[in-house]
Amino acid sequence: MIRVTGIVIVMGLFSINNTPRFHKSKDFAKQNVLIVPHGSSRTYLEIEAILNSIGMFENQIDYQVSEQGYIWIYFDENVDTIDLQIARESIAKKTGFESSYYSTDPIPFPLVRPEFYLTYVLMSVVAMLMLRLVYVKTPTVMAGMVSLLSFVFYVLFSMIFSVRWNREMIFVTWAIPFIVSNIYSGELMLDNNLDFDNFVNKFVTTKHLCSEVYLHRLYR
Repeated sequence: MIRVTGIVIVMGLFSINNTPRFHKSKDFAKQNVLIVPHGSSRTYLEIEAILNSIGMFENQIDYQVSEQGYIWIYFDENVDTIDLQIARESIAKKTGFESSYYSTDPIPFPLVRPEFYLTYVLMSVVAMLMLRLVYVKTPTVMAGMVSLLSFVFYVLFSMIFSVRWNREMIFVTWAIPFIVSNIYSGELMLDNNLDFDNFVNKFVTTKHLCSEVYLHRLYR
């Protein structure tokens, strides 16, 4: 297992093309949106070709088609209102479609704020305490170490492979301690031949408490 982990890490490091950094999804980035009033697949391909010709294709981070048939194209923070205006004029000139655009202010990115890491530490402490309450005589330090390493690798590889951080990834990151503690507790139950009914009564009850603490922290 250690060898496999080492190989994955080395391969990841060799795959770095640029300086590792956090990549924001549209959930946190400043939104620069171009809206085209025709949502057919042919129109979309034409728009993509136009964006490529004016150098904005690489800045596109997402797109969707609304129920009204409009194409919403989202761009990263490197695009400004002047670029959107150029795109709008190019689309009108080549297709005859009158598109529109807008920009929004960015939402503070969690991974550069101490609250993100403090929340992870809090979730780790709660998860380890719950394990300790169920398995009083069993050390839970190993679960804490695995949880921390999983967190570090998760964040590191998101930077290496340019994965865009969205709200779901934030949720998964904070849930790592609970995922690890569940796996660890299952292994302990099998190794110690614990009575399943007793395990359910004790462990599931504490996990319910864990979930309440986690959700309270997440949505407060």
